[in-house]
Amino acid sequence: MLASGDVTSAAAEWGETIALAVLQGVTEFLPISSSGHLDAWKRLTGSKLQGDLSLDVILHFATLLAVLLVYRKDVVRLLGGIVRGGPARRELLLVGVGTIPAGLVGLFAKDSIEGLSGQLPFLLPICWGLCGVALLTSRRRMTAASADPAPGEAPQFGVREALWIGMWQMVALLPGVSRSGITIVAALWVGVDREHAARYSFLIAAPLIAGATALEARDLFSEEGLASAPAILASGFAVAFFVGLGALALLLRMLRGGRLHLWGYYLIAIAIGFSAVIALSDVR
Repeated sequence: MLASGDVTSAAAEWGETIALAVLQGVTEFLPISSSGHLDAWKRLTGSKLQGDLSLDVILHFATLLAVLLVYRKDVVRLLGGIVRGGPARRELLLVGVGTIPAGLVGLFAKDSIEGLSGQLPFLLPICWGLCGVALLTSRRRMTAASADPAPGEAPQFGVREALWIGMWQMVALLPGVSRSGITIVAALWVGVDREHAARYSFLIAAPLIAGATALEARDLFSEEGLASAPAILASGFAVAFFVGLGALALLLRMLRGGRLHLWGYYLIAIAIGFSAVIALSDVR
């Protein structure tokens, strides 16, 4: 029989796991930076679960499955292009090009980048603010033409544009820079229509999320094992998956409606607020 202290501890862990799962599911897809919000959560609450490797693996896997479910037809079509060739193979090449910059930097400099937030306390709100400004520029970059391309229609851009978008995905490794937000805006900047901008953004994200999840899983099972109870992890997975699906649907609806820029105001507001919190904590 569990002691009252054990019950309280388990309930607290369960509650924080659900909160982190909601936060991960929402911020992974909405253009407001999951890394930034999770970092802020840890700094404000002193969370011990945020950074728990077993939970990280589960939540990343949940959001990966959400992306693959929403874009399942595109994933199947692109993989089929390996055999059949044609436009699908070309688009698969563009996905590969867009993935390379962030993949290389993440592989060789992940730990250094993750440590920047601790070394530079104001880096997070600065990145939030700059990302917010970038989102505000999307209001004038929305293209009316081809806003809803035919199913399976290949994007009308080439390797140069793919590399440009991929370079911005690399920048999104910084805490506070939204990966989905900055890559969609980068695509809009070079004239990609909103539908292809979103689709390409999430297709080049999927290999990175899968790679990060695989590396975390390797470290988890080689060193630590499961730190949280399986039932708690399963709850976190389910919440992150379904919340992620909802957040992704909301993002796509706002993008199609030309309202992506509204998140820029949110990011600028929390950048100012969090800067004030940091400044006040330094004074004390």
